[in-house]
Amino acid sequence: MKFDANYECIITIYVCARECRNASNIPLYFYTDPTLPVANAYKFSPGLNQDFPSKLWTFDTSAYNKAAKVYGGKLEDLFSAYDDCYPLVISIETIYPEVYSGKGKKNI
Repeated sequence: MKFDANYECIITIYVCARECRNASNIPLYFYTDPTLPVANAYKFSPGLNQDFPSKLWTFDTSAYNKAAKVYGGKLEDLFSAYDDCYPLVISIETIYPEVYSGKGKKNI
């Protein structure tokens, strides 16, 4: 995967993620079931055309046998999204400098 980052950023990879929304149905964050492996987060420096190292994160399906039960009892169900559940989510969040005051910085 290639990505651009004007500022430091954190890339988080969730497997079998659920989406939490507020009362206005706006997405707030993703989380995983506590019985499953935790999400993996990686910090990157600013830069253009960066490569996410291919060997940094690997997906071991044997670690997700419990997830198959959550998704209807079949491992194949991990490959389709439904309701607020997603098999794989890659989140990229900016780490703004303290002095940044631009439009992109939001607080929820």
